[in-house]
Amino acid sequence: MKKSAPTTAMHSGTTCTSRLVSDARGDVAAGAGRFRVMAGIDAMKKSMNEDAADLAGGHHGRDAGKPGYHW
Repeated sequence: MKKSAPTTAMHSGTTCTSRLVSDARGDVAAGAGRFRVMAGIDAMKKSMNEDAADLAGGHHGRDAGKPGYHW
């Protein structure tokens, strides 16, 4: 029985796979970064809406005791 030596195609497949894994890791990191940004924006939006409600009341609300309007 004849034994075959590893071919360059097998070695280039390993390089290709490691490149794909590297690209996938980059995509996951980018996705996690986008998630953190979106979570931060959502938290800021909630905080700002609460501050506006405290200062001016509910949406489209007018109250003589509040310093401003909340549109």
